[in-house]
Amino acid sequence: MPNAVTDKPTRNPIRERWGRALDEGFVIVPVALLRHQHALGIDAGELVVLVNLLANWWSDGRSPYPSTHRLAQRMGVSSRTVQRHLERLEDRGLIHRQRNQPADSATDIRLTRYDLTGLVDKLRALGAGGYFPGNATPPEEPGGQHEAQAA
Repeated sequence: MPNAVTDKPTRNPIRERWGRALDEGFVIVPVALLRHQHALGIDAGELVVLVNLLANWWSDGRSPYPSTHRLAQRMGVSSRTVQRHLERLEDRGLIHRQRNQPADSATDIRLTRYDLTGLVDKLRALGAGGYFPGNATPPEEPGGQHEAQAA
């Protein structure tokens, strides 16, 4: 895509790095989710479920609604395993399942939507320097490295 000022093609380093893999889209995942996964009590399977929910969350005010069957297929696990991950995420207040919701006003299809407000609120607190009980790990310094402290 050309730059409007110079008529030269605009360099896109992300496209250069990932190429055609971006054709299917991409997901924005706050780094705080990865850095504080343990403090949030999220195991690897639950993290994959959350990333899949984020991949289906296209706009504010419209909670994602992928089926447990679809998530299980993507992850290579059973639907029951996905249900257990969702239960644990809900128990921790990271998601809220809104069951039996209308798909839209034109059909009688009912589905489960996933409200991610709890996750967003907890990540905002972490991003603002908030800590959860049991999280003794300070945020990483800019550049991603902690300096060793002299004893």
